[in-house]
Parts: sequence; C-alpha cells; structure tokens
Amino acid sequence: MRAAARTAGYDLEPHRARQLRAADLRDYDLVLAMDRDNLREIERLKSTASTAHIDLLLPWAGVDEPAEFPDPYYGDEAGFTASVALVERGIQGLLERLRRESSGA
Repeated sequence: MRAAARTAGYDLEPHRARQLRAADLRDYDLVLAMDRDNLREIERLKSTASTAHIDLLLPWAGVDEPAEFPDPYYGDEAGFTASVALVERGIQGLLERLRRESSGA
C-alpha cells in the first residue's frame, strides 16, 4: 500500500495505525469504518457516553459502489492501486459532504 500511495504522490511513512478506543467515541464526532466487520467492532465499543456518529466510509461519503472498502492484501499490485483511487474518491466525497453540512446547504 505504501508503494501504491507513493506512486500516487502520498507519503504514508509518518502515519501509524492504532487501536480504536472507547474514548474515541466520546472524543470525536464522526468515526467511519472501512467494512462491516470493522463497523460491528466499533459498535461494540459504544457506551451511553458515546456521541460519535458511526457509519461506513464509502456510503457515508457518497460512493455508491462498493459499500465496503475491499482489502487488497491478498491480491496483486493492481488491487493496491485501485485502493488508492477508491480512497481518493471516498475522501473527496467525505470532504464535500462535510463542507455541505457545515455550510447548512
């Protein structure tokens, strides 16, 4: 993934993943999952103190298909390249939706 991202102009080296914590569902307004398995795990962390809106990234961001982000891990290089393009579409849709909602449109 790092190589495919680098080819598209993104440097992922400074970024590191971490486990989502229950506190994140209180501290953040929006938590988006890549697939339904992740979504179920996030929903298990919910408590009465949780205030975050939880959803799948792609549909929430206006990407109709696919609903879930495909895992390119077991495929070839083309799958990683397609993943970069798909996340670009998803993030573009996410930004457009956030801008629209923040402006009240």
